[in-house]
Amino acid sequence: MRITPFAGIFLLALILLSLSSSNQTAEQVQMANNPLARANSIGFQNYFVPYLYGMGSMTANTLMVRPVLVTPRLVMRATVPLVTAPCLKGDPLSGLGDINIFATYVWNIPKYYTDT
Repeated sequence: MRITPFAGIFLLALILLSLSSSNQTAEQVQMANNPLARANSIGFQNYFVPYLYGMGSMTANTLMVRPVLVTPRLVMRATVPLVTAPCLKGDPLSGLGDINIFATYVWNIPKYYTDT
């Protein structure tokens, strides 16, 4: 198996990043896994399809940009896909996909309602 210079640099950066982030507290890990956590962030996910059945050597790619905006009473999440899809004739086309926005209101429930 041959590793390209770009792949080698990417793997090295990934290893260094994982080593530097290994000293997280349990609270930070729990907050990262909670979709309603009160933390502004932006995430990137890349979906690469190296082979499309029946399309020859054409590939597809989707980059999902997922920002999270938190205010005292509102948590807003969005998904903004940037899509590159093959065309039967010519070069692949790139563009903006369907944007999905999710917002939820955070209620402050008095403690006496939550006691059982």
